[in-house]
Order: sequence, then structure tokens, then C-alpha cells
Amino acid sequence: MSIQDDRNWYLKNRPSMVSTYLNQFVLIKDGGLVGAYPSYAAALQAAVSMFGTTPYFIHQVRDPETQEVYVANGGFLGSGSPFLVRNGVPLGARPVQLGRPGPRRIALGEASPGSVPELLRSKGALIDLRIGNATLIANQMKSEGKQVPEPQAIVAMIDTGASISAIDSSVAASLGLQQTGSVQVGGVGGMSQQPVFAASLEFAEPKIAYDPLSLSGSSLGAPDFQMLIGRNILCQMILTYDGAQGRFTLARA
Repeated sequence: MSIQDDRNWYLKNRPSMVSTYLNQFVLIKDGGLVGAYPSYAAALQAAVSMFGTTPYFIHQVRDPETQEVYVANGGFLGSGSPFLVRNGVPLGARPVQLGRPGPRRIALGEASPGSVPELLRSKGALIDLRIGNATLIANQMKSEGKQVPEPQAIVAMIDTGASISAIDSSVAASLGLQQTGSVQVGGVGGMSQQPVFAASLEFAEPKIAYDPLSLSGSSLGAPDFQMLIGRNILCQMILTYDGAQGRFTLARA
């Protein structure tokens, strides 16, 4: 059976799931409930140990059923822009240490007066990441004799309007990310069903890693960033956005 078949089984049996497994992550395979787990990581570990890299469906039981949303800004950073990203810091900006000793943070500034706030407003807050397969999946692929694609360095935009983080579908395909479910996502064009992938994610600055992490797939269509960092990640971090000065900081909570 396909992931869509297992999703349909979940929707049909959702009332009993809500009454018994509310807020837990259920694992469904071949039209039947395999188990319920306290976290996505626990459900993924169980799925990989039992089913390897074959299709299965993992979903958090919520009431009401969550409909995620993401809204990217309209202006993307083009290659002809004078405000380009290098190692997570736009040219003309400066990395600084803010506050008490701890995670290194990024501050944007040092460009000509008045220009940086406008560029941050129009282009958005961009940051360097490395993304790859979840370690659980990568180890299983190796045990099955499959080649594991190397993690990729990408650029992501921080999007506080997104309830869930999203990876461009082309990146997910090139990495061979394992689909573990699907989710209803709303945007400017209305509601759509998008795949959910298991991944590992590492911020370059500050040095923070998530493994495993569930990400929505999406056709972002942005030339200079390949991912949206939404509130499912930001809720575990401290984001400071100073629009008047044209700077932002991101640190471990």
C-alpha cells in the first residue's frame, strides 16, 4: 500500500485515534496501526527498525487536525544584488558576539546608512544550513547496500509566517529524503497536500543540529534559498529581528 492509502486509513479511523492516542505520533503501515509513540523520533526509529526504507505513514494525532501554513516573502535575493550571502553573512555585514558568552550570533550591518534595513525588509533573513538524510535513515540505507547522498549546503530564509519548515522538492529529491507522511498546507494559492520528509539539519551559525526532523516538501521556486525555517524550529530558538537597524540574531533557546 502507498503512503496515501495509509493516510486515508488514518483519516477514516481518526475518531478512534483521537480518543486513544491524542498528541502521540502514530505509525501506520499497510492499512493498519503499528503503534503510537511520544515523539516523531521514536516513531521513526520504530518504523526503520521494522520496515527499513519501505513506505510507511507517521502522523501526530491532534484535535482539531492541524492545517499548516507557510508564506514566503515576495522578494528573493538575486545574483545581481549588491547584498550577497557568503558563509551566512551578507557581504558588508559583520559577525559579532552579542550578550553573554555562548552561541555565536549573526548581526547584519556595516553597509551604507539606510540601505541595510531596506534590504533586510525586501530580501528577508537568510542563513546557511546543511541538510541531509536523518541518521536513522542513512544507517538503514547503508545496511541495505544503498548509496547515501552527501548532505548539501543550502541557504534558508527565516519565515515567522510559516507554522512548519519546508524544503524545496528538488533538494529533497536530490538527497533521496525518505517520505514519512503528508500534511495539508495553506498558502497564498490555497490548501494543498504536501509530502513530509525525515531529514537532519545543522545550522552553520549558531551551531545547532536537529536529527531527525520532519520537513514539508514544497516547490519554493526561489533562486537563492532552498528552505523556509518555520515556527516548528523557531519555537526552540531565540530570534531577534531589528528592522530599524537592519539586523537579526538567532540563538539557541
